[in-house]
Amino acid sequence: MADQRRVLQVFEPDGGGFRYKASFSVTGITPSSLCFLGDTLYAVGLADSDGGLVWAFDRSGRLLKRFGGLYRARNPLFDRQVSNGRIACDPKHQQVIFSPRGMFGEVRAYGSDGVARWRVVVTDFKPVHIRERPDRGMEVVLPIRGFHRLHSLNVLPTGDVVAQFDSVASDTPRPEGEFAKLYSIVLRGSDGALEVGLVSTRPILAAGRDALFSMESEPVPHVSGWRVSNWRTRR
Repeated sequence: MADQRRVLQVFEPDGGGFRYKASFSVTGITPSSLCFLGDTLYAVGLADSDGGLVWAFDRSGRLLKRFGGLYRARNPLFDRQVSNGRIACDPKHQQVIFSPRGMFGEVRAYGSDGVARWRVVVTDFKPVHIRERPDRGMEVVLPIRGFHRLHSLNVLPTGDVVAQFDSVASDTPRPEGEFAKLYSIVLRGSDGALEVGLVSTRPILAAGRDALFSMESEPVPHVSGWRVSNWRTRR
């Protein structure tokens, strides 16, 4: 877990729950997404400087390396925004998966050594437009017909990558947490090849084995799960 003070807390499995193990501080980045690959902690978030969007730390919080680049603009504030996204670790292929929160419909894989392995571009992705003003400030322009953004990114034990994108209508406000439509794709972890592409109305919160899990509120709050293998039969 990470907070806005840049303090990371580590928990480990303990019976049916988790037990606090340690905490440490990091500098240079406010993490928004974390994952462990072996003893290395990988993080992405709002960074104070250039040098790579993925940060790798040891268990004491010491920075080991930075790698990966998404986009380079003249405005450092823009770079800072596009570096924010979600990350997921893939132990089977010893790689780190990254997808930006918005503005770019992409999923990327980097080896634990920081070398790029594959990149998938999501077709028909509608980004939010950011324009640079003469005073070097920025303004956000929402597309009239709505826009897309990343909702979740998970890696199954098989190495398959599940990315889910939220479709937002610019002119139709809705309560927080309510989704107009969710697009989910399953990518093969070894090379990024598309295995399944479908529309799902359930927000994915976690993954385990061959199953995906979501939290639903009707008729009462509950967790539901379904198998990814069932999706493959619908190709």
